[in-house]
Amino acid sequence: MVWKEGFAKGAIVSIPGVGDGEYAREDLPPGWYHVIAAKPGHRVRVPVFGALHPDRGPVEVVLEAAEGIDGRVTDLATGAPIPDAVVSVVPFPKGTAPGGEWAFAELAGAAEQLTAKSGPDGSFRVSVAGAEDSVLLAASRDGYEPHGGRLSDLLRKGRVEIALRPLAARTLEGRMLDAEGAPVAGAYVRGSDSVANAGPDGRFRMEGFSGTLVTAFASGFLHEAIRVDAATGDLGDIVLRRLRTLRGVVREKDGTPVPGLQVGPPTGRGPVAGAPGVTDDSGGVSLSVPAGEDVEVVPWDRDRTGSVTIPASSDDPFLLVVSGSALADAGTLTGRAALSDGSVPSSYASAWARPEDGSERTAAMASEYGPDGTFRFDRILPGRWTVSVSTIDGFRGEVAGVVVPPKGTVDVVIRLEGTAAPTEKPRPQVDIEVRPLPEPDEDDAHRLKAWATSWKASRSVESQLSKEGRFRVSMREEEAFAVWVHDFEGRRAGVATADAPSTEKPVEVNLVPAGWIVLAPDPEISERWVVLRDARGTPAYSGFEASLPGVPGEGHHLVVPPGSWTVTLSRGLLRKGARLVGVTVSPGKGTRAE
Repeated sequence: MVWKEGFAKGAIVSIPGVGDGEYAREDLPPGWYHVIAAKPGHRVRVPVFGALHPDRGPVEVVLEAAEGIDGRVTDLATGAPIPDAVVSVVPFPKGTAPGGEWAFAELAGAAEQLTAKSGPDGSFRVSVAGAEDSVLLAASRDGYEPHGGRLSDLLRKGRVEIALRPLAARTLEGRMLDAEGAPVAGAYVRGSDSVANAGPDGRFRMEGFSGTLVTAFASGFLHEAIRVDAATGDLGDIVLRRLRTLRGVVREKDGTPVPGLQVGPPTGRGPVAGAPGVTDDSGGVSLSVPAGEDVEVVPWDRDRTGSVTIPASSDDPFLLVVSGSALADAGTLTGRAALSDGSVPSSYASAWARPEDGSERTAAMASEYGPDGTFRFDRILPGRWTVSVSTIDGFRGEVAGVVVPPKGTVDVVIRLEGTAAPTEKPRPQVDIEVRPLPEPDEDDAHRLKAWATSWKASRSVESQLSKEGRFRVSMREEEAFAVWVHDFEGRRAGVATADAPSTEKPVEVNLVPAGWIVLAPDPEISERWVVLRDARGTPAYSGFEASLPGVPGEGHHLVVPPGSWTVTLSRGLLRKGARLVGVTVSPGKGTRAE
């Protein structure tokens, strides 16, 4: 834990036991913490978010008994068992979007109770989870590429088996070219422990490579990172992007040279070649940037503003005129929120500052809020502000006319009024059974996947396959929904709807010969959200593309019954840039969503 201006910064620390079920550590500063508890033979709890403060009681975590999980780690190439592999258990909340579960990996990795080691026959047992728990299992060992997945996905084969891809030593070959197809003289490829130089024809050969990533370098070119497929050593043609050198001068508005200032392309807008340029005593600077592109150059200093764009066709020296940023005079606003009796609010709160003078200044959210009610705004612009604090359970207060002086600090106290809002009672969850027809046998059931999609929430929930071979999923009461069942081979699929979930009546889904919709990969979108609707507009699936089956290089598939369908493709959870595509699906055939 590191203190900075009275606030604690994040770290992972262990809490030693001091008694029967009690744990304590006295050197933790007050703050908001994730707490994870793990004990052999008990289900690990998803991290609890709680406040630590002298005026508050201890954080309590309740553990339940776990049945344990047995599995095996094998070699993907040979099927042979892998001994001494480390298997980690990563718990995550139900409903977490695919990929989001890895956010808890670092926290879970800090607890040795959440790891196991495979034996001579590759078998392992973890005792902190059961077959129906929301956990990831990940295995690793030297000489293999780490691999893992959700327990529910691993159980589809009837047993938990994690196959690791061997990183066997192999020979890499390829050729490095420029954008015009000419060989790049003097280029070389670097691996983790080896280097291969390219010949006059641009070809290179690296023997004994056993990693997963290499980087190509050449003087005058932007370096390129290349991921290596474990199955082949042929990297083909590697096209390097040529660099060009820009020269210019940086001056103040009155023409005064600005020495010692870092300048370069804006960060976060694509690759930046090398470090930013630094101006000399006369304000002169040179930069290396990708050739063939217009380049914007800005100061890399929050206290300076300015911008100049150099066209791709220009070799003329540029002039960047900079001025002082308004943030150069920014101040600091600190404060404390308390209830009318002076006590600290029991629930989490947020603090906001709003400008009062109608200027272009925007509202600001406190950069830090502590469990003792203290808050802080860093680098807030000078002027008059109204500061407000509200808690998640209904208390609110504000102070108007707070003047922040240039480069100064001001402190305020805010009294919170109101009545704690009653805790919202969540609508009960109903566990329902999904019954594919004709009913599959045990082996066939593991080839199927079922999704339930709430029409109101427009979000899909994946069903779990129970030990009895039944598909089960939880839905909220009085919530209309659709169920979509499909196999992984693209042969069968079905969709059924229900007005409300029922524990007594299974949702029967008739499986018919299916076709599939091919979602072509989009390299510009890393997390694509997909909504699938039938001809009547019923949403059968709403979720991330990564949850769907797919073929490498071709794209993900939506296996559906024949008929007319619409697919909406958008970016991320906010579903930005939505694009609607209509397709007609025929049995046994794939149709591209274009």
